[in-house]
Amino acid sequence: MGIAIWLVPSGQDTLELKNVMRAGMGKSHLTSSYPTFDPHITVTSFPSSHNIPLSTIRAAVPESQGPIPIEFESIKIGDCFFRSVYITVKPDAALLAFQEHIQTALGLECKAPVSFPHLSLCYIDEEDARNGERTRFIRKLEDTGKVMKEIGAVGVRDTGNGHEEGWMWGFEASEIWVVACDGPIERWSILVKIPMIKSVVLEH
Repeated sequence: MGIAIWLVPSGQDTLELKNVMRAGMGKSHLTSSYPTFDPHITVTSFPSSHNIPLSTIRAAVPESQGPIPIEFESIKIGDCFFRSVYITVKPDAALLAFQEHIQTALGLECKAPVSFPHLSLCYIDEEDARNGERTRFIRKLEDTGKVMKEIGAVGVRDTGNGHEEGWMWGFEASEIWVVACDGPIERWSILVKIPMIKSVVLEH
């Protein structure tokens, strides 16, 4: 698949989203269903053969770039493995401008990924999908009180206590990750983390 540039939430928001993702998981005899991955929004991607240095990617992020607000819009069942069940994100002007800036700075075609912007909750094999597993994933989240749908918005939470508090309707994307997405998903490798505002770069 090549190299992807992700927007990711803070550590606490990541933990809560992972708990929601785990809560919807079903049982499958297929090892390809339900791989573990970090919640993220893919800004852009390109083949590894482009050989764009990490220093160039870091330099493409404005030094003054602050966290980008992310608002959840709806939860959907997709029609392919990498969009099995996902949260659509409102196409905020700041998010779209950031994507265009990164693609232009890297010399990439200014083209949004399919269903951009979105945040996947799970990856489910097509065989399981044909047997209704993607629908069961959403239903399980609804039945356990992990999802609240409203007009033009959706909230998630990692508790199901019936209380009003604790709903996550979005998050601030506080880091940019550059990820090598080659081979099995659980072997994807984080090449660099770029905090927003860019003051420290954490190498892996």
